[in-house]
Amino acid sequence: MKSADPASLQGLNDIVLPESAGWWPLASGWYFLLGLLLVFLTWFIYTSIKHRIKNRYRRTALNQLQLMTQEINKTGAMPCLDLVTLEEYLSALGEMNITYQVI
Repeated sequence: MKSADPASLQGLNDIVLPESAGWWPLASGWYFLLGLLLVFLTWFIYTSIKHRIKNRYRRTALNQLQLMTQEINKTGAMPCLDLVTLEEYLSALGEMNITYQVI
């Protein structure tokens, strides 16, 4: 019998790789991060809606004033000479002020 040469590659076996790790279930840190993201998004949406509701009177008054200005430019009447238009302006501004004080 021949003795096996220790430097020979004939006696080696192939390397068996383990299965790759799956994505699920996630580690607890990822769940914490997702929860934190959900809290932030909820807060952001809530404050955005609150801000939009709070400034609704401004958008309404600016739209009214813009429509009045377009009407003045279309007819060519000066707001200081047209008493009805001036009263509409003051009414819109007063309405905006009253709404602001209520909110």
